[in-house]
Amino acid sequence: GTELSCTALVDEVLIEDGITIGSDECLTSQELYSAACCIDPPQNPCNLCRSGDNELPLKSEVMVVSMVGETESCLEVFQSLQSL
Repeated sequence: GTELSCTALVDEVLIEDGITIGSDECLTSQELYSAACCIDPPQNPCNLCRSGDNELPLKSEVMVVSMVGETESCLEVFQSLQSL
């Protein structure tokens, strides 16, 4: 088979093929790929867009300078905080 990144697997296979939650194809894909593609979140992950009990919308496409000095999207920063 062709080697794909996890992002390509989601974008080019699951979404384009219309694989839906609960379908046999979805369940099989979860069994095969979730261990490799999904981050196990820490017990209390830092949620960039939470203020008390309020969950604020994430402006995922906005570009910022990260803590390591690299330009990244807010989505990338959010995802990296979730995995710490």
